[in-house]
Amino acid sequence: MTRSLLKRLIVPVAAALLGGSPSLVRADDPSPRKPDYRRYTVAMHVHSLISPNGRVMLNAIAAQAKKDRIDVLIPTDHFLMRWEYGLSFLPGILKATVYRSCVLKFGPAHYLNLIRKIQKDVPEVLIIPGLEVAPTYDWLGHPFEGNLTLFGSQRHLLVLGLQKAEDYLRLPVRSNPHAGEFRWRHLVLPVLLVLAGLALMIRWPAGLLVVVAGSLLILNERPFRRLPEYFYNWENNGYRAAQHLIDTVDKQGGLTVWCHPEAPNWSEAVRLYRNIFTKTDPYPDCVLQTSDHTGFSYFWEGAKTIGITGGLWDRALLEHCAGRRDRPVWAFGELDWIEEKHLDVTLDSLVNVAWCTEKSTGAVMDALRSGRFYVYLSDKKTALTLARWELSAGRQTALSGETLDWTPDARLTIRIDSPRAGTPVHGEIIKNGVSWKTFDGELPLSVVLPLKDQPDAKDYYRFVVNGAGTLVGNPIFIRKNPQ
Repeated sequence: MTRSLLKRLIVPVAAALLGGSPSLVRADDPSPRKPDYRRYTVAMHVHSLISPNGRVMLNAIAAQAKKDRIDVLIPTDHFLMRWEYGLSFLPGILKATVYRSCVLKFGPAHYLNLIRKIQKDVPEVLIIPGLEVAPTYDWLGHPFEGNLTLFGSQRHLLVLGLQKAEDYLRLPVRSNPHAGEFRWRHLVLPVLLVLAGLALMIRWPAGLLVVVAGSLLILNERPFRRLPEYFYNWENNGYRAAQHLIDTVDKQGGLTVWCHPEAPNWSEAVRLYRNIFTKTDPYPDCVLQTSDHTGFSYFWEGAKTIGITGGLWDRALLEHCAGRRDRPVWAFGELDWIEEKHLDVTLDSLVNVAWCTEKSTGAVMDALRSGRFYVYLSDKKTALTLARWELSAGRQTALSGETLDWTPDARLTIRIDSPRAGTPVHGEIIKNGVSWKTFDGELPLSVVLPLKDQPDAKDYYRFVVNGAGTLVGNPIFIRKNPQ
């Protein structure tokens, strides 16, 4: 009798005798299931030639997604790559501007029409439009001191699912000339100066100077729109501007995901031109400093500080359970893809697997908004499938992102399948920010855990499984039974 067979026979018996420890059984273990859901792979944070760092046309990316059997593709080209630096005197005139390739420059209507055309050409892949957005930036130092630094320009949010060109045009982003309110009050004085100067010129030719002064003040106000001041003074470390963007996108029906929040590659100043630099510190505190965002990127750059057991993600989830945060925060996987196999990244290297009733924009957006998905980082050797991640109590069953009421027979089930039997994996289940249970086994396997203790108010469970790649599960919630 082999060691693996002994393990499969002995561990369930020992678990049953010990009580409350993980019960490992074969993956065909029958149990109630949520009906009518199918799994769809979602590849997100992909750049085309519309972005300055993109290397592939959007239609070729869709074709590659079809080849890789990706169900849903979310391209996220840079929304705005424009930075302005103005002097303290007449900053609207005496300024330097850099404007690079981006969606706003390409044209939002043209961008959306291109996606719709490609969708018709590649119907096998559902394409949901997205953007990568830096809400604001700041300037540090001074050009005459040789240390002028563009700060925070790489602090990005992914904006997913906006379908109207006018919503793109009005996104509250610093240096977007279409954003903000029309500042007619700021034009009153300059216009009065011009009119007064014209009147003075009838008898006093020097009135022309007043006309010129008023005209300069008018030109200084271009484009005659301005966002709130916190977009320009880096209030609350820039997070107030980010919250403004999150709230705007939420009202428009879109989703917002903090991307690469722990990325270190911009933390050291990088020279842009002569004595001009750029720098962005990692921003893992984004998950706590903002609210109502859909989530954060666990991969590639969010697992060390945010996603670690007891980290900032758990703190945000505990705030939700305590009623101090309206919405939970979900973990996403983002590619930051610019070309197939660049840095050994392919479109199917990292996906979000969503449980949806159908393959449609509405169904996928609902799954991502609700947390009904998990993240899969592939090792390219063994395919893993999260066959089940559910919490059952009585006749109720909840998937990730869902909540049910506790009953004495409540139990948590995780089941992992793989076509390569015998692959070893290690799993950890986190309860309320603390490592609750760990398990080791060979695929395929199931782990069934009874939840004997009723929550004081509301608990959550999430998991991470490593071995043949990595699976990251979004939380399931269970609350105290009101009866």
